[in-house]
Amino acid sequence: MKLKSARNIKVVSDSSIGYRLFNCMIRHACGVLWEIGAFLIIIFLLSSCHDKQSNKIIETPIGSVVFFPTSLKPVHKDTYHRTPSEFTIITYNKEENCMGCSMRLMSWEEFMDSVETVVPSGRVALLIIAESKNEKSLWALKRRSDFHHEILIDTDNDFAEVNADIINNDLKSQTFLLDSNNRVIYYGNPLDDPDVRKDYFSYFRGKKLIPLSHSEE
Repeated sequence: MKLKSARNIKVVSDSSIGYRLFNCMIRHACGVLWEIGAFLIIIFLLSSCHDKQSNKIIETPIGSVVFFPTSLKPVHKDTYHRTPSEFTIITYNKEENCMGCSMRLMSWEEFMDSVETVVPSGRVALLIIAESKNEKSLWALKRRSDFHHEILIDTDNDFAEVNADIINNDLKSQTFLLDSNNRVIYYGNPLDDPDVRKDYFSYFRGKKLIPLSHSEE
């Protein structure tokens, strides 16, 4: 058996050392890249959480005052005189192909009938605000649904413009509960969520404290 020469042994040794150094450099580079990636992921998650919290604060309509432009016109009437009430439910509907589907007048009529079984009549008012230019169609829908509450037609989209801070243009229908000063004290549709419905009745019975407006906090 032939023995390796010292020269050959040195070449092999140098190659092994270089290989180990190369592997070490690769592992170090991978470790650095992994730390950078983890750091970037953490920064992204933190910024996402902050953005969500900020959006939640900005988009919460509690305490906002709702304005009713004079251009709003009651369906099949010349003028609108709002009757004072302790609570007012307003539901805003954007114009779409099936306005009747989004307005759900019969369901609202049933809801208000249930409200009047637990609180005195007139204490809670309901206003349907419809962004539409077809008053005849809305009048026919109101009669067909045997709807006894007010529908205000907003032909020029003035309601959404003066209340742009609370109106979400991505939604077809939005519902708010107002106090006697037109401040939003609660929001959500009681027709869709049993918990929201329960909260509405808690306000009507006086079992929920009305939140302070932003300026009063």
